[in-house]
Amino acid sequence: MTKTCTTEELLAGTQIPLDVFSYHYYNGVSERIAGVLPAAHWPSHLAHSDPYLAVAPDCARAHAALRDRFVPGGQMWVTESGDAGGGGDTWASTYLDVLRTLNELGSYATITDGVIFHNTLASSDYGFLEHGTFLPRPNYFAALLWNRLMGSAVYDCRELNRENVHVYCHSRKDGACGVVYLIINNSLTDAISVTIPQKALRYTLHAQTMRSSAMLLNGKELTISGNCGLPELVPELQPQGTVSLAPSSCTFFSL
Repeated sequence: MTKTCTTEELLAGTQIPLDVFSYHYYNGVSERIAGVLPAAHWPSHLAHSDPYLAVAPDCARAHAALRDRFVPGGQMWVTESGDAGGGGDTWASTYLDVLRTLNELGSYATITDGVIFHNTLASSDYGFLEHGTFLPRPNYFAALLWNRLMGSAVYDCRELNRENVHVYCHSRKDGACGVVYLIINNSLTDAISVTIPQKALRYTLHAQTMRSSAMLLNGKELTISGNCGLPELVPELQPQGTVSLAPSSCTFFSL
């Protein structure tokens, strides 16, 4: 029988100071190995739910306490991640997993300034690119938009969160004065209303169905064209005032 050890046991004898605390993280295990670890598998009808989205930040907070103990002042890295261990769930390549991906990025940034390594780029169900064709999947465009918009300064938005609403706020990646909000409406049935204090650039990600392999940006499908040219991630101008955000949508507002 293989002996397991705790993080405390693993790090207790460390003699050389560490620069980075890292761990591997998945939101559970996939369908293909659910028979071996049934308690660790989440069914698809819960893959949008608040408890499911809470797994990543809860795990990060638990590891942050260990980081503070064994690598005080160091960054915390997730050196392998994806929707589920065992190659990913069958919906990892669809829009359904975008809610988890963006919420993971947003919540992780509120806990540490470390980085997340996604496994993998072009293999398995959770690869950002489709195996063989290398066509971008919805999560690729979600991560691309996050990287282009969200700056390194992170602001506290916890008071704005509520059931089925997850809000994150960063500085602007382009260096301009202002902020960028990410608002995830993970309800499958109810729209939410938010108030925008000034005009903003709006980027809303959504899909025709939750398990669609095509994602829409402000109603336009994101696809590559010509010689593998990426689409322009074009925002809409959002006037000041109350805005309705559709069920199961993820919206960036650049103010």
